[in-house]
Amino acid sequence: MGRVNKRTKCAFADLTGSEREASTYDQFLKFNNSKESSLALKGYLKEYKLFIDSNRLEIERIGIIEELIMQMRVYEIMDNIKISNIRNYIYARCPFYRKDIKTKDVRVIVDSTDIWNLSMDELSTNEEFMNKAKKELREKMNVVILNNMVRLQEIENRIKSEITVDA
Repeated sequence: MGRVNKRTKCAFADLTGSEREASTYDQFLKFNNSKESSLALKGYLKEYKLFIDSNRLEIERIGIIEELIMQMRVYEIMDNIKISNIRNYIYARCPFYRKDIKTKDVRVIVDSTDIWNLSMDELSTNEEFMNKAKKELREKMNVVILNNMVRLQEIENRIKSEITVDA
């Protein structure tokens, strides 16, 4: 499982930035804004900035929705689980988009190797073990999904309040 996975490839979610990184459109504006710019270039930059400023919350909203789509799809399907043995613990991991984390997967310790006297290949086909791994992974995913649902609701409330103020 590499760092790039079809289930963690997004269109909008990475545009909006995070607490640690400015949005890609703000980075774009900063890089392309120069005192020596022609009037035509300044006009396009102004038009671009105006569009971003007037649609910033909607872009952030669609980014969060996209995150939720990717996360819920993995949560529901759970078909790409990898297991490994590290220092007498059995780990399970699967692709899972998280905006602020570079590795786009979720990992959990399922059990100690003392409990399961099976090889990794045998464990990956053991229904009891895999059900436990899925349960642990889903619990961790659920925390992230619920946080994103709260973020989405906050954005939607801000959008509604802006509409109310403008009306």
